[in-house]
Amino acid sequence: MKVASAIATARQPSAELVMEVIESARVAAGLARVESMLLFLTSDFSADITHTLRAVARTAGTTQIFGCTAMGLATEEEWVLDGAAAAVLVFGEGVGIAPAPVSREPDQLLTLAAPSAINQLWLNSPGSRFGGVAGDATGQGPYAIFRNAGSVMEGNVDLRMNGMRCRAAAGHGYRPLADALAVTACQGFTISSLDGMPPWQSLQRVLPGYERATSRRQLETRVALLVEMGHDIVPCPLLCLDEGSITITRKLEPGQRVFWGLRQALYSEQETASLLEAMTADTNTPPSFGLMFTSAGRGPAFYGGEDLDLQQFRRHFPNTPLLGLYGNGQIAPGQPTRMLDNSVVFSLCWPTL
Repeated sequence: MKVASAIATARQPSAELVMEVIESARVAAGLARVESMLLFLTSDFSADITHTLRAVARTAGTTQIFGCTAMGLATEEEWVLDGAAAAVLVFGEGVGIAPAPVSREPDQLLTLAAPSAINQLWLNSPGSRFGGVAGDATGQGPYAIFRNAGSVMEGNVDLRMNGMRCRAAAGHGYRPLADALAVTACQGFTISSLDGMPPWQSLQRVLPGYERATSRRQLETRVALLVEMGHDIVPCPLLCLDEGSITITRKLEPGQRVFWGLRQALYSEQETASLLEAMTADTNTPPSFGLMFTSAGRGPAFYGGEDLDLQQFRRHFPNTPLLGLYGNGQIAPGQPTRMLDNSVVFSLCWPTL
């Protein structure tokens, strides 16, 4: 397997910047020719994305160019959240990426999507998906998802990792505050009773002392309901935290078990370390490369100026290529596929034996 990543920045977006970063990755991989690539661009490129992709395809000699635009990018070397940037992972010599066939769903699908493309039909369709949601700093677009040079869309694309086996897992960063509670009254996305008491009252009982003076509006961005779904725990961020009820991002049923969770930087970093260790617990072979899908709300702004999730990847897998994006959501494996926010999804990939 020959694979390598590269990242570059500039004051203005240009096809020349993208070609420069692809050439750097090609040389690092030791490839005579790039056969396929995963390309992430900052949203600055959205206005002229078709021209950029066609120019890149002519220079690189391949139309197997897949990727999207996002508010920020990362490789194992650095992260970028300001200015125009391009980051790429190039493949050759027996491994690569390609569109997943419509007639047969592979077990593992790398998925890139625009916010407007997310719906229950797609989330419940066959396949184990991991990936990210494209976007920009405003959350309003425009978004660009691309498969093959010049083919730009605002929907979603499922990609197959040829010649590779991948493992994907998610870290949400919410520390459970207490034992499980039962949903005792709810309607739609609004919950009015947990274990027979108003949600705000139940939250006050378990909040750490240093958080009890925090206003409800501030807590809306730092607290979530963690919902038991089979063998998994899925965070549901709060849309509204009132004295008598809460509104969350998922419809629940009476009797479902939930936990209050609090976002904490130290817990998040420790969770990422445990996640990466668990993903490689049964092998002594380091991955050939990794993918990271996160958000600006989880990255350096959350961790005080550094992306500690990225640092944990470097610590566990030094000199291993990584490509990452800071998007408007994260896609994690599950049935149905899980849509997350302020989380991190890692995929580690090895060559198929």
